[in-house]
Amino acid sequence: MDSSVTRRGKPCWYKVEGVGLDAVNDALILESFLFWLIEKYFDGKQYVALMKLFHDVSLKTQMGQMLDTMSEKAKGKKGIFETFNMKYYTRIIKYKTAFYSFYLPAASALIACGLTAPATLKACEEICVAMGTLPCHPMNSNA
Repeated sequence: MDSSVTRRGKPCWYKVEGVGLDAVNDALILESFLFWLIEKYFDGKQYVALMKLFHDVSLKTQMGQMLDTMSEKAKGKKGIFETFNMKYYTRIIKYKTAFYSFYLPAASALIACGLTAPATLKACEEICVAMGTLPCHPMNSNA
């Protein structure tokens, strides 16, 4: 999506020899398999909560990627510094990274354990998103 060569220190899947654009189909297969697993092993409230969770986090992550892509396309254009600020940067990190890296695993575990109450999941979201955005702020980096 962003033409990266590596992700978390490893080659991006599409950059592996022989993969290329097949990576798009691989991603779709993985997503379909995920929903197949949810349907196979969960039902009732857990099934509904997990399906909602994965669809919601997928949308938020895709929107975060869109924000990041939009900011990349705006580089060098007049007015970028008026719109790209710490609030905008934090929004990118929140939606592109925090939801799927921090909230999704924690909320999935809660739901798998039968803890599907909206208040429980909302508290989990607030804590996890705060944790997910914290390391991305320049004042918290070791650089």
